[in-house]
Amino acid sequence: MEKKITINIDKKDFVTLKKNKYKLCFAKSIEGKKFNTVWKTLDINEYFINTEFKWTPEYSICASSSFANNQQVNEMTGSQKIELGQQITLDKNGLLCEPETGSFEESILFINEYSGTTHPVIKQVNSDSKVESSIYIAENAVIIGTDIFTPVDKILVWFQQDVETNTMFSEAKSNSIIINLTFANERKALFKDQNWAETVDSDK
Repeated sequence: MEKKITINIDKKDFVTLKKNKYKLCFAKSIEGKKFNTVWKTLDINEYFINTEFKWTPEYSICASSSFANNQQVNEMTGSQKIELGQQITLDKNGLLCEPETGSFEESILFINEYSGTTHPVIKQVNSDSKVESSIYIAENAVIIGTDIFTPVDKILVWFQQDVETNTMFSEAKSNSIIINLTFANERKALFKDQNWAETVDSDK
């Protein structure tokens, strides 16, 4: 089912943000882990006073050789589409196998048989661009064994200059808001006087 956030920006703040080239940024949560990857950025010509951001539960997985603050996620494997409830193996040669039915209904199980440095990356498509981008990368390398990733519809929203989609980060984002759509399909947030506030709508 599609989820949607509507971001409303006060006119005065809107002009200031555009003038100073702030991008509208989104990140998504993995249960039990902190936000650490910019899922999507909207440039100054891509967001407006009222902007909708939509997504559906379409995931893929890959692996990276490192985590580096303020750098782009660098894939060392190709991406493999995967559904919640499935598991996938990175074999001893560093190749991702085909997904199989797993034991965790709402999660993705990553099985690592590769002995080199491995940082699993979870990716998701947003409905507007139809392009998959990273929502999470394991900051610590996963050694031979397993790890479980459970995507949660909690979205971090903020404004930032000089940042791109797929950028890794380790610091908390100041002046941000976390919007929880775990039990809702739609939420609205207002940015006014350089502060965030949320408006809760009924499910549709």
